[in-house]
Amino acid sequence: MNERSCNKLIVFQKANSLALMVYKITKYFPGDELHGITSQMRRSSTSIAANIVEGYSRNSIKERLRFYGMAKGSLIELEFFIDFSHSLGYLRRTQYEEISILKDDVGKLLHGFIKSVRLIQAKESRGVDLEARGLLQEAI
Repeated sequence: MNERSCNKLIVFQKANSLALMVYKITKYFPGDELHGITSQMRRSSTSIAANIVEGYSRNSIKERLRFYGMAKGSLIELEFFIDFSHSLGYLRRTQYEEISILKDDVGKLLHGFIKSVRLIQAKESRGVDLEARGLLQEAI
């Protein structure tokens, strides 16, 4: 699979938008946080999109699910840092609300995406050849 083809996935597009938003917002965090919260938020946000890309490029569903699970873990980590940054006063209320909405959207999309891949896995384990029917690409 071509990792570029994952650009069509809404979950990837939203995750990428979330990472871009994190970079824009953290640009204005205090300088002494560059190697602290700023770095952690940027790393976890880019990890979400990167793990979706890497998982999408894998051949086995088991490997895909492993990377999508890592993306979910990075999203949960980012959620903590968003809340923590807001508690420290680094995020204005409007920034906090905007990034939280996008983060929640990514979470819902990622959950649905993982669920659909697990459905494919379950069907394959029952001997249903989805790829031969052309359904694998439609589901993901």
